[in-house]
Amino acid sequence: MKKIILLLTLSIVLAGCNNSDPKESESSTNNSIPISITSDTNNQDIAKDQDTTKVQTTNESKDAVTYTSYDDAKFSLSYPSTWQSVDVATFNNPVIKYAVSNPNPKAPFADNINVVIEPNTSKAASAKAIIDGVVEYFTQYGEGAGITDYEQIDFKAKKYANYKAGILTGKYKHSTGVDVIMTQYVIPTEAEVYSITLTFSKEYYDEEGQDVIDQVIDSVIIIPSESATVTPIIDGKSSDIGDLVWNTSNIDAETNGNIQVALEYLLTSSPLSKGKQVDNEKVYKAPWEYYGKALTFSGYVSIADDYPPTGDSYLQSEVVIITDGDVIVDFIGTVPSGDIKINDYVSITGLVVGRTEVDNTTGGTYTHLIVVTNNMDQ
Repeated sequence: MKKIILLLTLSIVLAGCNNSDPKESESSTNNSIPISITSDTNNQDIAKDQDTTKVQTTNESKDAVTYTSYDDAKFSLSYPSTWQSVDVATFNNPVIKYAVSNPNPKAPFADNINVVIEPNTSKAASAKAIIDGVVEYFTQYGEGAGITDYEQIDFKAKKYANYKAGILTGKYKHSTGVDVIMTQYVIPTEAEVYSITLTFSKEYYDEEGQDVIDQVIDSVIIIPSESATVTPIIDGKSSDIGDLVWNTSNIDAETNGNIQVALEYLLTSSPLSKGKQVDNEKVYKAPWEYYGKALTFSGYVSIADDYPPTGDSYLQSEVVIITDGDVIVDFIGTVPSGDIKINDYVSITGLVVGRTEVDNTTGGTYTHLIVVTNNMDQ
């Protein structure tokens, strides 16, 4: 269960597709505006001076690879012009903002680049704190995502404007048997974490991958948010949290991104007060109808665990209860569990984010209703 509550600065292993994006444009290598990110360049000022809907940041590498730029209101970057965009809507995860893949791979693996922007829920000020958690995740849980024998190769601190960014390089064996090199450029801002991940087969990496990595990383411009805008949840009646959007098409809390949506509110709000009590079975059956509402669940405690605070995870506690209707409610807490003990009868208020399957001791699974809370007081 803990694996779904680690910081989700993870790579996406993509299959190639033929989608295109109207905001992409192949640019001339003679008339482009090269933008390099160095430790003494204030890239925030550069970003503000450019029209981010039109900037084309392309160069020609020493191997004559041409690059196309992608630009939107949050970031821009360049990538090989022969690569194809991927429809990120198919992932049903709002933190994945953009992705491209190589249509002509050198191994049975789709070389890919993806951009993830998620709330800086741990308030980590440096990439190193985040990357330590990413390495731990891949080492412990990577096999479930087709990643085995993950090993960190290198970490380099890299200053981006006033932010303590960093570049993680690692290697692993994909489930297809292909050796893979993965590079992650992580930029934590006050409100968000930007992660640009480049995942290449070793064959592609050895031939031209490092040149592509250098070009992509040097082209990155981000436009950080000042802060997250949210609308308070009052008496469990409001389902509108500012500009944040709940994923209602994917019920799996591990992949739908709703944990991040809930956290962006809960980590900046006062503790939730007692919410509305509704039929637990109705919530279990159709959790999407209750997203954004503060709900109170009551039942007997079967699990009560606390975790030490770290710089790379918001997780501080997990409390699982079984309600009178035999619904298993799994609370992810941004605060310690306090005086709660196993077998206590408790009432806890939180935000429903979906359901997920959890392994049990008999080899099967139980389905848990996942709820995020910032208040474990009774």
